[in-house]
Amino acid sequence: MAHYVASTNFAGAQTPSTGADDITAAIVHVEYQGQASFGAAQLHQKQLLRLDGGAPNRPKVFGVCGIVVGDLVPGNAGDEIVVGALDGHLLVYERLANGDFGALLYKHQVAGAVGMHNGFLIGDLDPTAPGNELYAAGSLGLRKWVRQ
Repeated sequence: MAHYVASTNFAGAQTPSTGADDITAAIVHVEYQGQASFGAAQLHQKQLLRLDGGAPNRPKVFGVCGIVVGDLVPGNAGDEIVVGALDGHLLVYERLANGDFGALLYKHQVAGAVGMHNGFLIGDLDPTAPGNELYAAGSLGLRKWVRQ
């Protein structure tokens, strides 16, 4: 999901002062509230995390293209939320008990996109590595992260 700075949309000739020139990304925690009929169901935004570089836990990222939730960091209470982006950013956030994004636990940037089309897997596939590994499909192939 692309996010235009200050929620401004752009339609017209670009100028150097156009706020929408600086495209970033955002990740949103939504809650689905089902009803007896699908038409009456609703999505409620619970948290919006703008990846605009405005705070240490919000690095500047473009083009979120994948997300997965799982137990990746041993010793951390609960699961983690892994986010991948078109610009090669890989972000690992603590997942709070209510489902919100907590602290940014890890960030890295690789060449090419990472986690495209939700191309992530968290699992213990390598018996030589401690705990679960993270596998991510991207524009330059498959990548693997292990805990050391």
